[in-house]
Amino acid sequence: MVEIRGDKNNLQSTERSQLTVDGFITHLSPEVLEECIKWKIDVITLPSHQSCFTQLADRGINKQFKIGMKKVYIDANADAKTRREKLLQAILEGVQQTRNIRKIKEAWEATGLQ
Repeated sequence: MVEIRGDKNNLQSTERSQLTVDGFITHLSPEVLEECIKWKIDVITLPSHQSCFTQLADRGINKQFKIGMKKVYIDANADAKTRREKLLQAILEGVQQTRNIRKIKEAWEATGLQ
């Protein structure tokens, strides 16, 4: 859910919203830009390969998920059922690792967006 602060029907309104997107071409379609103009939304485009500095997941959550996944050893020679069970166990361990409020706060602070 996105809160739109501007009021397209009130030309006197000075409230604006901001949408920050990476530079991927489909995120900046003419239709999206038209809607942003209509709703008084300022679009800020990040330079290529810079979203890793501002995205919460990239700044901390993904790392914690990978740490959790690595805790589970998956034997490549095991049968398919065992490998699937171990993969599920690794995913659950990864999710548990990310559910750490301190790590989430650290990731937010690392983005500089808080």
